Amino acid sequence: MNNVNKQIFNSYNLAPGDMYRLDVRENVERSIKKDEWLWWGDMNDYPQFVLELMEKSATLAVCLNSKITISFGKGVEIEGMGNAMVNRYESISELYYKLLADVWIFGGFAVEVIWSKDGNNVESIYHLPFQNIRVKKPLEDQHERDIECYYYCENWKASRKLITRFDGLNPVDRSGRQIYYWKNYTPSNNRFYPLLSWQAGVNSAVLESEIWEFHKTNLATSLLPNLNVSLIGSPTPQEKEEIYEELIRSYSGKWGQKLMLSFSDSPDTRPVIETISNNANSSLYIDVLTLAQSATISANQISSPLLIGAHIGIANGFSSNADEIKTATQHLVDFVIKPQIEKMNMGLENVLALKYNKPVQIINHFQNTENL
Repeated sequence: MNNVNKQIFNSYNLAPGDMYRLDVRENVERSIKKDEWLWWGDMNDYPQFVLELMEKSATLAVCLNSKITISFGKGVEIEGMGNAMVNRYESISELYYKLLADVWIFGGFAVEVIWSKDGNNVESIYHLPFQNIRVKKPLEDQHERDIECYYYCENWKASRKLITRFDGLNPVDRSGRQIYYWKNYTPSNNRFYPLLSWQAGVNSAVLESEIWEFHKTNLATSLLPNLNVSLIGSPTPQEKEEIYEELIRSYSGKWGQKLMLSFSDSPDTRPVIETISNNANSSLYIDVLTLAQSATISANQISSPLLIGAHIGIANGFSSNADEIKTATQHLVDFVIKPQIEKMNMGLENVLALKYNKPVQIINHFQNTENL
């Protein structure tokens, strides 16, 4: 037994780091005893997860940006007033674009309402990023329109000192910092935080991002040792560590390498290293990626991938599909965008009416699909 050869294997990644994972979050409301506001998500970070997902899923980002761009068209105006200023810095069109982005990405929007000094009307309306808003815990059986206040913070993981409290919009008490909070209604278990208009596409967008991340990591490190070094002899533990460090210094590069180092007593007892087949480019990943992209497009109610410049399952060239692009655009405008905008406009018009002390109507100027 004393003659049994002992071999030591160590695998070192010269560019250490945890492999990135974008875990799916659940769109839920949580009431945490220590906080005065409802959490949005199990860790109070659901909208931040949504923004991160947009950065990781190219298909999702293009779908949402396309809907925002088509919805905005040539801008908006207030009937009889044109592209009026709604605060010191922004016209109604500039404000409207930001609200559109929040509605399509998160399912709602929020604006800060500042009353004039005499309280006769709303003086200014400012956009508040919807991902930073949290709703005060409601009283039992309290209606969602009767929420007393809201909380705003640009980083919910930071100090509580950075959290700002806003009163809900109250035309009776025209004082303090007030907020108008609007969310798209969709039947769900959430009472105060909206479901995403593309909620069914969250899993497919995460899957797409994971596939791209897997291939990126695989190309960078191959997920396998790049170098095997086999040394003969039985150095002391301290000598082994010195050898490890020297090899790491010698072979480290911009992206790092991954090496396997082994020790044996003689050439006859050297380990046999077999190459591990890497099938990262297998057609399986292509098929799954295609399914994920198609599901994300469908969840965004886009009838043709050509509308976002994708050719999923399409054999013909782009120029031969002009009619399909026009038809898909018109379908998106008529059955997805206009219904959503009509609901959103009703909410915003209620706030604008307090500014101008009369009913107002927002006029949307869409692009002519015949010019596509």
